[in-house]
Amino acid sequence: MDQKDSPLPLNALRVYVAIVRELSITKAAKTIGSTQSSVSRHLAVLEQYVGDKLVERVDRNIRLTKLGYVLAESVTEPLEMVTFSVNRMRRRYTRERRITVRTSLPTLTSLFIVPRLPDFFGNMG
Repeated sequence: MDQKDSPLPLNALRVYVAIVRELSITKAAKTIGSTQSSVSRHLAVLEQYVGDKLVERVDRNIRLTKLGYVLAESVTEPLEMVTFSVNRMRRRYTRERRITVRTSLPTLTSLFIVPRLPDFFGNMG
């Protein structure tokens, strides 16, 4: 199969978004619960797919190339939206109906979020 006919490596794309967030292959591996070598392989697969380097290694850190920035800007938000939507559907069709709120400001939670939860559940199912 020709490279241009091969399917988009979605797992590699998901791993790339973690790399972009962490700007470190090691930290990205920890974030997604994988190994550093696996994350590096996914990055290599994605770079081969797009036909150019997406990151430059600088000591123990990485820096996005111009193409890397373009790809990150293009895919990060849509991929997060897909993940959010699928997780919401999973909650809707399972018994799990809870929301986890993480914040460093307890007043935000108690004064703003908690009072609005009934409306949220009413609107979102």
